Amino acid sequence: MSTMSTAPRTATSKAYDELIRRVRETHLIDSTGQLLGWDQEVFMPEGGVAYRSDQLALLARLAHESFTDPAVGDLIDECAADRTLTADPLAPTAVNIRELRRDFDRRTKLPAALVEEEARLSSLGQHVWREARAKSDFAVFRPTLEKIVDMVRRKAACYGWAKGGEPWDALAED
Repeated sequence: MSTMSTAPRTATSKAYDELIRRVRETHLIDSTGQLLGWDQEVFMPEGGVAYRSDQLALLARLAHESFTDPAVGDLIDECAADRTLTADPLAPTAVNIRELRRDFDRRTKLPAALVEEEARLSSLGQHVWREARAKSDFAVFRPTLEKIVDMVRRKAACYGWAKGGEPWDALAED
């Protein structure tokens, strides 16, 4: 009995393999941040919020810079031009390349500092919200919420939206 798979092998190239390696690295950074965020909500002592917010902000910036590196865009371009990877638009490689292009184009509209700020504010905001909710004193959360709303508006402006549209349109994918 043969142990070889009869499934069709997906075409790859050195550029595609390098692209996937870089994307995987970015996802490792992202998932580390997600784990730290989970820990913040479940186990982390209250006194660690500021430091954890800095950790999450750093990881968000590093992941953003890793994925938006112009070399990643070049790899996406090279892979998109390779007909062995994209001839079948439903093949996993073609779908990956198309989705990575879309994600790359969207993320490159955001400055790293804004991504870092969003992660920090989200982390700090979670803590302040929990405090305000426990005290039923939502005025405590207001200044943080105002900062978050301002940051989200700036994020929408970076993405842009169609004429006659709303900032929400730019953020709907998030």
